[in-house]
Amino acid sequence: MLFIIASVSAAGNAAGSIPSFERQALVCRPGSTYSAPVAAAGNMIVLTPTDVLNLKKIASTEVVASLKGEAFTSQTHAVIDTVLNRLASGKWGDTVAEVGNSRWQFSGINSNLPTAYGSLEKMPARHIKAKVAREVDSWLAERAAGVESSVGNHLNYLNPSYSSAKSLKGWGWAVVQQAKKEGLVFGAGRAKHYHGTSADNEPWRPGEFLIALEGLAFNG
Repeated sequence: MLFIIASVSAAGNAAGSIPSFERQALVCRPGSTYSAPVAAAGNMIVLTPTDVLNLKKIASTEVVASLKGEAFTSQTHAVIDTVLNRLASGKWGDTVAEVGNSRWQFSGINSNLPTAYGSLEKMPARHIKAKVAREVDSWLAERAAGVESSVGNHLNYLNPSYSSAKSLKGWGWAVVQQAKKEGLVFGAGRAKHYHGTSADNEPWRPGEFLIALEGLAFNG
């Protein structure tokens, strides 16, 4: 097993050109300076194949797959980056599964909606949307190669067209304004996600961290 490691900035901007693995990535094997000890120190996320699978499940329930072009890719990237930021923050758990299964955080996974799966474990892999899966693989490869988060270190997003009045009043409208100010609106038409951080989550915004992928095997 080997890990592909890249630095992730908390500031973050939309991705530009894709650096090659040879130029940007540091390949580390277990026992080297940047493997398990760094992960234990809390500044590296090692994504296992199960983590990647769960990211695809979350994105398949959150991203509007009918979007085209940049609207689709940017929305997918932003969802993935938000999950990674939440994982780095430690507030929602220590694995992608724990983050995704947190109550009321991803309505398609764990909410009172009749269509919610109840947990990531209960969502069949066959329900992963192929288009979304390919983009998740592509984006994770870019992140591991050194591309920064598309949402900085923000922790929240919402679509005000489908959010409850309670959520909008409590934190949603503040995040919408934040997203507009920082240019963190992804999607098109009524299928737009507005990214920012609610006031209660501000103390949880993560600092810089590293991303590592186990091996280089992607399905996309």
